[in-house]
Amino acid sequence: MYVPPYNMKITGTTRKNKPDIPNQMKIGSREVPASSFCHSGDVTLVSYKPKKNKIVLLVSTKMTKFNIGEARKPEMVLFYNKTKGGTDTFDKLCHAYTTARATNRWPMRFFFGMLDQASVNVRILETCKNSRADATVNKSPQVTMKSLIFHLITPYMRQRLEINTLRIDLRRGIGMILGLSPDDMLEEERPKLLKRARCASCPSSKDKKTQMQCPSCKRPMCDDYRIYLCNECGGCD
Repeated sequence: MYVPPYNMKITGTTRKNKPDIPNQMKIGSREVPASSFCHSGDVTLVSYKPKKNKIVLLVSTKMTKFNIGEARKPEMVLFYNKTKGGTDTFDKLCHAYTTARATNRWPMRFFFGMLDQASVNVRILETCKNSRADATVNKSPQVTMKSLIFHLITPYMRQRLEINTLRIDLRRGIGMILGLSPDDMLEEERPKLLKRARCASCPSSKDKKTQMQCPSCKRPMCDDYRIYLCNECGGCD
């Protein structure tokens, strides 16, 4: 049985369909309860039959002794029952405020699981931070999730603001979410050149200089060729 080289001790259940598990460990005895042990290198496998027609397989790299504890249960099973509450609680927190949606694409399902786990980890880190800082106010799960969502979408929204052909209503909506001032939005909506240059639309005989430029092609553009629109018309397609 393969063990990842992470220098960590693990104890957990496994399924019967694994090819590394001997067939003798998948068949329980007639007695209830009954236990069978198997050892290979640093890995110990126990097949525990708590009741009729049920077999529990546990693998551990921490406990290597074949000891039977109280109620005729292996010590590996007793140790697992004491420590499995953390995994169950983590799964419960992930499903309480899950981001998962019905989908047939397994990469998306993995992505939803990563978001759920990240949300729970953020709540844990936030709680540890508040406890060290002696903070009396703890953020609710909803507030923590909103802060995580805002942290993830902020780079994408700033990247969209760099698109010069973005509709003005979308630009202003993103600016309101990011908390940008109207002056900052105006500067992004009307790009300027660092130095004055000759207007690309005027004839060379006029030699008309300007600092404004076209948001799309980035060419210098004077006031004679700029179109002024109201807010309603500027937001239309």
